[in-house]
Amino acid sequence: MSTFYVRNMTLKDIPFFITQCEESARDRHLHSDLLTARGSKSFEKDVREVLRLHDAGQPSAHFLVMLVRASDERPAGFMWVRSAEDLTGTRCIEIFVVHVAKPMRGKGGGQLLISLAIEGYGQHRITARCYPASALMNRMLRQRGFEVMGTSERGAHYLCRLPS
Repeated sequence: MSTFYVRNMTLKDIPFFITQCEESARDRHLHSDLLTARGSKSFEKDVREVLRLHDAGQPSAHFLVMLVRASDERPAGFMWVRSAEDLTGTRCIEIFVVHVAKPMRGKGGGQLLISLAIEGYGQHRITARCYPASALMNRMLRQRGFEVMGTSERGAHYLCRLPS
């Protein structure tokens, strides 16, 4: 039996999602704006709007999924993929957020989420941004064919995987 499975995110997942994103921001894996009341509120509003569009069956350039531990149905992580532009202005699919909760790490959940993005969007240019604290994610993406296309002033790597 598989340790994890993936399902679409729902409104009931928002508290876990926001709490985990704030934790990631404290650990410097996500932008520190999430730690301000204004930034967190704006971020949550964006997530709610994406889920509202999805629930209404309306088109959206966003895809939010939950990683769930199969043994007890506990949320273990999530991924947010969206349409974006890369550093050159080329349209692409961006892996915007990948997160696995600390107690669930090292069990293949991150690899499962990355595989889902590559399998679902491999015919497109896929990008991701990794902050310096996200060395493990950076390594995982590079092992899956992503290459560094640029580095920000603060050391974040912009990675890209060309269509297969």
